[in-house]
Formats: sequence, C-alpha cells, structure tokens
Amino acid sequence: MAAVFDLSHDPLHTVAGVFGILGLPIAAMLISVSLSRTPPWAPAKGPLFWTANLTWATVPLLAATFALFIVTYVHAGGDLNAPAPEVVPTGVLAWVGWANRLLVVFYCAWVMTVAWHAVKLQAREIGASNYRPATYSRVPRGPTAGTTPTRGGSGSAVSYARLRAAASRPPALASIVRPPRPARMITNSSSVP
Repeated sequence: MAAVFDLSHDPLHTVAGVFGILGLPIAAMLISVSLSRTPPWAPAKGPLFWTANLTWATVPLLAATFALFIVTYVHAGGDLNAPAPEVVPTGVLAWVGWANRLLVVFYCAWVMTVAWHAVKLQAREIGASNYRPATYSRVPRGPTAGTTPTRGGSGSAVSYARLRAAASRPPALASIVRPPRPARMITNSSSVP
C-alpha cells in the first residue's frame, strides 16, 4: 500500500507503511506458530520460524537506517518540514532504501517458504492418491476401451476404473480427486416443453 501512496502523499504513505512494515511480521509469526502445530507442517517448522524471524530482524534495521538518514540529513542542512528534495544533500547516509529492499526480500522469502511447503504438501497428498488431475480438452482424442475420450492431460485418457478407485478413497483424498460428472444431453430447444 505504501507504494500506491508515494512521498507526495506523506500521511497516507506513512500509515500504509506502518501497517505493512509492522503487520506482516506479526502475521508471519502468528501463522508460522499456527501452521507448525499441525502434523503435516511439523517438518517445515524450522524454515517457517527462520524466515518469520528474519521479517522481524529487518524492522529494527530499517528503523536504525531511517534514524541515521534523518540525523545525517539534518546535519547536512536539510529541512524536515520541506518537501522531499530531488537529490539527497552531500554527506547524507541514505541506506534506508537498501534496508527497505532487504525488508521486502525477507518478507517475500517468508511468503515463498509457506507457499513452497504448501505445494509440497499438496503434491504429497496427490501423490499418495496415485492420481494426477487431468485437464479437460475440447477435442476428443478417440475412444479407447474403458476410457473417456474428452478427459486427460496431454492427450492421455483417464480410465473409469482409476477414477472409481480414487472416489472410494478416504474423505481427505476424495475431496481432491473426483470422478467426472456424467455428460448432459444437449437437446434442441424447440423440442423441450
């Protein structure tokens, strides 16, 4: 949100920045603790906590570089009440931009860690069912005994026996793997009462 409100919208930029900078580390810690308490996420506890704590580590770094920027800016003769200058005066240590970028990298690292483990869990769940979800195709691939011609990824057909076996699995897997719906008959609208 802080990117939407640039420095010319200073009050909104500040409010959005505070919510984003302080909000994500709090959310990262709460979500990481919650996920690590569930059995499927237990192996990911280490990476989750490492990246969640890295989000916190960058907040004091950003605050320190921002304070250093303000002190050196005032010492160089800059006015804090004036609009933001086009060029930073000589002698100002403007490392706050690098600290901000590092903060964004660590925030993204936590999100990618959660996403990576979620994808691994999904793949493990689907792999346990021995079923790869197929894509629907509009062009029939040709009828084969025991298969449906319009269902299959990369031109392969999925057998009805395999789909029936997938449907009879426990509820956790059955919610992921569903048999195809029966085809509906398309009738001429004039013949329908």
